Amino acid sequence: MFTPISIQTPPPAMRSGLNGIHKASDAMNKASLNIVQKTFEDGHTNGLIEDFVELKKNQTLFNASGKVIQIANRTSGSLIDILA
Repeated sequence: MFTPISIQTPPPAMRSGLNGIHKASDAMNKASLNIVQKTFEDGHTNGLIEDFVELKKNQTLFNASGKVIQIANRTSGSLIDILA
């Protein structure tokens, strides 16, 4: 007999981590595009420092959000072990 699998919404901590990854990824893409446009298309480098800072800031956010997901996953696993 087939039992359907219930797909649930991820826990709040997991959602928070995923949202952080998505936002950081979008911001890194935007900063990267700005760097390319300013360097190769426009031929000037005004504002490049800000774009590189934005890129680095969002890399840190991306990594931190990944850690949030790791910890949420580990915590969920520990709870399952305790309840089992």
